[in-house]
Amino acid sequence: MKISSIIDIMDGEVLNSPSISFIYNIKQCASKVKEGDLFVAKNLNDIQIAINNGAFAILVDSYVSVTDFEIAWIKVGNLDEAIIKFIRFKLSNYDLNVFNCDEITFNYIKYLKPLNKIDLKLIETIDDILKILDDIEINNILIFKDKLFMNKLYPQNHLIEQIDSNKLKNIVKHTMFETSFTYNNIFFQKIKVPELYITNFLMAYDFLDCELDFSKLKNCELLRPIFVDRFINQVEFGKSNKFLILQNNLSLIEKEILYLKQNFKYGKIIFLCKEEINNFYAKQNIIEKEENLKDFLKSSNFNAAYLIGYKYEKLNELLNSEDIQTTLLF
Repeated sequence: MKISSIIDIMDGEVLNSPSISFIYNIKQCASKVKEGDLFVAKNLNDIQIAINNGAFAILVDSYVSVTDFEIAWIKVGNLDEAIIKFIRFKLSNYDLNVFNCDEITFNYIKYLKPLNKIDLKLIETIDDILKILDDIEINNILIFKDKLFMNKLYPQNHLIEQIDSNKLKNIVKHTMFETSFTYNNIFFQKIKVPELYITNFLMAYDFLDCELDFSKLKNCELLRPIFVDRFINQVEFGKSNKFLILQNNLSLIEKEILYLKQNFKYGKIIFLCKEEINNFYAKQNIIEKEENLKDFLKSSNFNAAYLIGYKYEKLNELLNSEDIQTTLLF
């Protein structure tokens, strides 16, 4: 795209007379910049990294020293607003089907979406839409979980429909994490969806409206139990009386904790937090570093541990690394 067009769309000004007149993509992370990209400089210290990686343009919201006179230096009033103006302009050229939904339904759509459904694009952040901006086609379907963000980018949008609750019958709760039920005369047998989130799952099911692989639900992050042995090493689903649940969304914590307490009355539940949470619903154990979690859990008496604020990848790595002491005991 021509730099002159970008300046007009973003209502910006060029700070130099560059020899380069176009860019290919827009990036907000300096380490991911490639030759021909425009870099959004939210951190001025990252500008040189972006230039070294081949940036053709630098977008700033303050006057800065121009260090490379061949590339374009563009100043705008506000970086976020400028990017939104640009995306909105690009999207306005397409007739799209744009929806928003709650975060729980969004997650089920994300994990159940078939790989061949390429016309359906999920948008969580501004980076997500920047990545796909040049791949969008007429009649594509965009789903946002942030309604305010969506309204700024594409005002002609819709809310994903609620299910008809009269069509949901015969719910059988096998465990806190597995249910069977009938919906719209279709029997769903022992799928990994907690009773708490059946409605959201069915909203995703109705929306996708195609054959789905329910085995993908094992990867869904919603009330996803990680079963562990007494040494806090991960074991197969249901093969232990100890499990961990990880949650980073503070808006879901209250309902999930209530669900656990109602359905796990005879088990001991402990709560681990990366940092203290005000007005929490139970006693908090503050463990700031992931690497200290395993030792704390080994020394604790519990059946369920609800962990708040930790990275799943790091936790999974810790749980799958048997220490020497554990190995020798076997």
